[in-house]
Amino acid sequence: MRDQELVSAIRRLKVETGSLACMGCGHEHNCGVSGCAVMREAADRIVNQSTHIAVLQMEIEKLRGRLMQYEDTGLEPAMCANYKTFEDEAISKGVPFKRIVELMEADKAGRLVVLPVRPVLTQSIGSMLYIIEDGEIVEDSLCEALVGMGSNGEINIFYTTLSDQISFEQADIGKTVFLTREAAEKADEKNANSLLYTLAMGSSAMLHAPGYNLPVNDRLFLAQSEIIKEIAAKESAVIVGRCADYVLREHKPCLHVFIHTNIKARAERVAKRNDITESEAYDRISKTDRRRANYYNFYTGKKWGDCHNYQMVLDSGALGYDLCVKLITEAAQAE
Repeated sequence: MRDQELVSAIRRLKVETGSLACMGCGHEHNCGVSGCAVMREAADRIVNQSTHIAVLQMEIEKLRGRLMQYEDTGLEPAMCANYKTFEDEAISKGVPFKRIVELMEADKAGRLVVLPVRPVLTQSIGSMLYIIEDGEIVEDSLCEALVGMGSNGEINIFYTTLSDQISFEQADIGKTVFLTREAAEKADEKNANSLLYTLAMGSSAMLHAPGYNLPVNDRLFLAQSEIIKEIAAKESAVIVGRCADYVLREHKPCLHVFIHTNIKARAERVAKRNDITESEAYDRISKTDRRRANYYNFYTGKKWGDCHNYQMVLDSGALGYDLCVKLITEAAQAE
């Protein structure tokens, strides 16, 4: 019999002399009228258990559905635990679960972009980047982020800083662009040591020189100075910047040239080359010149741009590039 049939049959039982002996169970409650109390209790329990079983079956079906959804994800239990922790943390910070799903779908489709810091219009704490530029660590805020297609056909992000207008790509983050000064200094130290090691392969004495315990920038200057001297000793070369006029001040023959022009012509060229406004170009030139002057003045003890430091000073704006090249070539051949 089914449960319901069994319950109905039990409830119909009466105490009948000769057919159902009452054993005196001690639970008599009008058994002669309502039937055996034990039987009634058994029927009630069967009903209650049947109801409980029905509820459990509904929960099992729900769990079966959730299990099928879990199996479709292909995730391991440990991974699910991590996602649950992430979900709880996101919800505690007021991020709706729907938003989390949107971000996950965007990431899967290659549409999610994560900026290193938030772009700002004025310098602010928490928006700083530390960039290794010309052997120095420049501290600046992120101003602009442009999403485009890289040369490899994949999405790339092109950044520009606020004050110095330094441009870099996504791939530069962690190499020359860092979120903390400590990370930038560590990378700068590594770069300097790498350069020193390369130099030491040709001259092991460099690593044991008295200045080896100097700060990173000073060691880098000494290392590049040695490289410049080695190049000049081996062959003819054109060396731009790096205080080469000072480093090679005793080298003969050597032609020291300084090329300049008026600020308006420079701004027009920089604006055209970098696709920026002339106002932005003026600002970029000013900051770049200041860094170059500080670097040159510190390591040479002279003034950057002073005509007395050079044998030839040319105005490229007035003379044009072609004539400048011709004059420099003729002067170098005459040395």
